[in-house]
Amino acid sequence: MKYLATPPTEQRLSVYQQHHIGVMVNPNMGNKVDPRWPYWAADNGCFSDRWDMRHWLRWLASLDPTGCLFAVAPDVVGDADATFEVAVPWLDAISALGFPCAYVAQDGATPDELPWDQFDWLFIGGSTDWKLSALAAVCVTAAVERGVPVHVGRVNSGQRYKQFAALGATSADGTFTAFGPDVNLPTVVGWRQWSEQVLAFDV
Repeated sequence: MKYLATPPTEQRLSVYQQHHIGVMVNPNMGNKVDPRWPYWAADNGCFSDRWDMRHWLRWLASLDPTGCLFAVAPDVVGDADATFEVAVPWLDAISALGFPCAYVAQDGATPDELPWDQFDWLFIGGSTDWKLSALAAVCVTAAVERGVPVHVGRVNSGQRYKQFAALGATSADGTFTAFGPDVNLPTVVGWRQWSEQVLAFDV
């Protein structure tokens, strides 16, 4: 299972390249996309009080989609119904910029209520309780059965990484490597190697 971490320093870039670790960016971080990253994704930054969808779309339009796994549609943390309302009107605009579009499944989402024909990736977000719930697992399984890749947000432990990798998720992200990178970056490398060796594939 792919892993998207915080942007690497120049000294650690080779580790990202060697072990195929990607980067999650958002407009509030001030990061430019480095074409040397193995892959990347564009978060929406909705957690900021200053967030504005039109500003985000302008930022997204300024980027080259080459190497981008997906761009995350706007969402409302912990609220599936509110996420549907804010996300659906913008899905076509994201796709029109050339980016695969990720729709966030928030607390209470069910497979029957997800707009499957309007997005390219399913992003498992929401609270920790929701993310680890049986219903979230059902959503992951429904996506896998449809051939829709699944991304899981805030994966900062080996246990959670392995849980979602075993369910068939394609990728995950976390800030784990930002804290004590000399120790935690090799740990993430170990997770990646586990997915390749134990699951016998790297998706």
